[in-house]
Amino acid sequence: MTRAEAVKVLNVLFKRTPAAGTGSQSFSDVPASHWAYADIEAAAKQ
Repeated sequence: MTRAEAVKVLNVLFKRTPAAGTGSQSFSDVPASHWAYADIEAAAKQ
């Protein structure tokens, strides 16, 4: 399981919605074009 997949599962479990229009990028290795970018940003902001 990748980090992105784990974050997606945890976000569903904790009923977190994907982040919309986040200001700054939390992780330099996750580009905004990544399929799980919004989920990863939502988890990072919590």
